[in-house]
Amino acid sequence: MSIKQSESRSGLKSKLASRNLEFEDSELEEALKKYNYFNLFNGIESILLSKTNPKTFNKVKLDDFIAIRVFNSIKI
Repeated sequence: MSIKQSESRSGLKSKLASRNLEFEDSELEEALKKYNYFNLFNGIESILLSKTNPKTFNKVKLDDFIAIRVFNSIKI
């Protein structure tokens, strides 16, 4: 397994837009700064994908990922 090169924020925006994720550029920028791509999307994207090859979302918003991330971080 090789090490992945980090991708620019504009590259990440393009990738997510091509997968039909609904987001405002400024909101995505803030989310990437706060959570980073790996912590926000990897691991939970599979439960929100409508199609896996190619990865495609259907009526999924950035807020859905943020809500799941926040929920997962709640300590009881």
